[in-house]
Amino acid sequence: MRKALPTALCLLLLAPAIASARQKWDIGVLAHVPPPGYPALTLVAPDRTIYVGTFTNASGSANGPSHLYAYSPGGLMLRDWTIKGQSANGDNGIQVAAQDSGGN
Repeated sequence: MRKALPTALCLLLLAPAIASARQKWDIGVLAHVPPPGYPALTLVAPDRTIYVGTFTNASGSANGPSHLYAYSPGGLMLRDWTIKGQSANGDNGIQVAAQDSGGN
């Protein structure tokens, strides 16, 4: 009985987190992609980190060097890599959606 009460209290504390999981097909904005914007294909890694590159913009005007962003599953930006060697006056873009069978 002494162990049952702390266990029950722990389960009650976890219940709101479990209950707040989103329903299947419930969509929403995870994060806003900063300039140059225009997110390309996205990759969700085995550790649930979300990687997205920036693509060319719809107007075809210069968008500067591409970026690769890493986001947490909750939408927090974890890292921003600027792609070196691309023209600042170019119409640049990158794709990051690739993963081998080993998860690399």
